[in-house]
Amino acid sequence: MDAPGIILSQEQAKTLGVSLGKEVDIISPRGTMSPTGPIPKMLRFRVAGVYSTKHFKYDLRYAFVSLEMARTFSQVKNVISGWELRLKDKGRIDSTAAALEEALPGTFNVSTWKTQNRALFNAMKLEKFVMFIILVVIILVAAFSITANLIMVVMDKQQEIAILKSQGAADGSIRKIFMLQGLMVGAIGLVLGLVAGLGLCVYLAVVGIKTSENIFVLARIPVSVSPLDIVAISGSAVLLSILATLYPSWKATRVSPVQGLNDDE
Repeated sequence: MDAPGIILSQEQAKTLGVSLGKEVDIISPRGTMSPTGPIPKMLRFRVAGVYSTKHFKYDLRYAFVSLEMARTFSQVKNVISGWELRLKDKGRIDSTAAALEEALPGTFNVSTWKTQNRALFNAMKLEKFVMFIILVVIILVAAFSITANLIMVVMDKQQEIAILKSQGAADGSIRKIFMLQGLMVGAIGLVLGLVAGLGLCVYLAVVGIKTSENIFVLARIPVSVSPLDIVAISGSAVLLSILATLYPSWKATRVSPVQGLNDDE
């Protein structure tokens, strides 16, 4: 009699050193009692297929057999040990799980992929927040560069500022000139950064970068672009660019027409 079939993952087949048609022995702790103690139950299966989900955690954990053999092997007949539901709308996962917990008796345990991987998602949220802080710090350094550049422009253009003031230019107009100049520099940097960042995301989504499944959870680096993140980063960059122009523009308004012309001479 041929051994019943079992479907292993690529990782399991590689670890066990088996391929299609080979036989493996599956041992269950639920065995029979003997005078010397419990004897584990063992059945021999034939590798009927190999699958791969590209998720190392699941590939190393799950193997599949027919329902009849699963009942025979586990010594539990006509009992369903669990149900798996798939929703079209992933946004209703939490509400559906809460409704099932209320409807089912307390002997049932309801879990979702969020609760099963809670540590991973918490780590990803923390990493996302830290990366946002690092990005803001990088933008802040660039903003200091805008400030330093505008200060040098103010020192170099004292004569022109003095001429404008002698012709009746108000301090507000002088301030707007340097604020617009700094904002323009920041906007150019923002556009170039968005183009480069989104271009890299498109490359990762289309071509992708493979990772080691033995180390990382995913076989490829996933890409998810959130419009809210883009708006937050762009808003932070524009705000820091404006703040970077405040001191240089104020310094430009402090240039005296008489002193600016005399210093140039």
